[in-house]
Amino acid sequence: MEANCITVDQKTLRSLGADTRVSILKQLSGKPMTQTELAAELKISPPAVNAHLHNLAEVSLVRQVDSQGRKWKYYELSEKGEAIIRPEGARTLMFTFI
Repeated sequence: MEANCITVDQKTLRSLGADTRVSILKQLSGKPMTQTELAAELKISPPAVNAHLHNLAEVSLVRQVDSQGRKWKYYELSEKGEAIIRPEGARTLMFTFI
């Protein structure tokens, strides 16, 4: 498999099937954000955002950023999440159905 290939499996596709999770990915494409910031932008509860972030992290679309001693947890797109939200460049998306 080539280095610029991003694999998208069934679990990832299911994760992308929720409009709220796609909206979270779009918000994170601009900058790292906290759960509270995402909740305010999307007008949903922080616990709901937390559940969606957990799901997105589970399929490696987002990651928690090292906050360097700050009190808040920030989230950002992973390489895989970046490739899905901004597919330009020399990356290849490979879909696997097992």
